[in-house]
Amino acid sequence: MNNKTKLNKVGRKTSHRVSLQRNLLNDVLIYEHLTTTFAKSKLVISNFDKLITYVKTKKTEQEKSKILLQKLQNQNSVSKLIEVYQKRFAKEKSGFLNVYKLEPRKGDGAKMVKMMVKGYVYKDIGKKVITKKESKKVVPIKEGKKAEYFETESIKSTSGKSQLKGANAGTIVKTRSGI
Repeated sequence: MNNKTKLNKVGRKTSHRVSLQRNLLNDVLIYEHLTTTFAKSKLVISNFDKLITYVKTKKTEQEKSKILLQKLQNQNSVSKLIEVYQKRFAKEKSGFLNVYKLEPRKGDGAKMVKMMVKGYVYKDIGKKVITKKESKKVVPIKEGKKAEYFETESIKSTSGKSQLKGANAGTIVKTRSGI
């Protein structure tokens, strides 16, 4: 009779496995989504649920942050746990992490999985916004006038703000929101 507890070793030594698990947890906590293999996702799911249930306890925030910092070793993920996830999952008991199966990886055929925190809306990130390039008008310098290289309308993007002063709206790269 085999009464050994099941341990998912993921083909790594103990120290490497522990640091891998911590890094995956921190990434899921901060970015709220992660694409990884099915075996590695098993390391994260149970520990993520344990962290959320611990944050929902009635201890003081100092006690929570001290213990979470020892486990995660990342101040950004600890602060996001306490400030964001504690409020988001106040009424829920379980099922904090949604797991979606993807196509196998091309190189080795490993089962791939997309993990997303409940309540997160996935967006395409990193794609450039393409707009028509308007002709740049260069006004010759006269007495008391400066050369105008960009019109004020071409600086603003659809949201009305530019990330760089004087940059065209077509070169703005969207970044992750909420980080």
